[in-house]
Amino acid sequence: MSVVEYAAEIRRHILDTPHVVSHSLAYEDRPPLGAIVNGSVIFADGSCLYFKEFLQLRPGIARLVNEIDGPELHRLHCPGHRA
Repeated sequence: MSVVEYAAEIRRHILDTPHVVSHSLAYEDRPPLGAIVNGSVIFADGSCLYFKEFLQLRPGIARLVNEIDGPELHRLHCPGHRA
């Protein structure tokens, strides 16, 4: 899965979520093997979710670090991190 496909999948999930008023989504490549996806979602009750995700890609296959959604896609989790 490419970074473009991954960002499109996130956008699809946002658009399928009820009570979303607006959203923004951006991504940028961080050569040679990384990318960042970030954005925000505003809900009907006025709450806002901000997110930023660093993607670590492996040569030949776009992969993140910890598995979600199947063998090609992985996510890095930092449980001790404070925003």
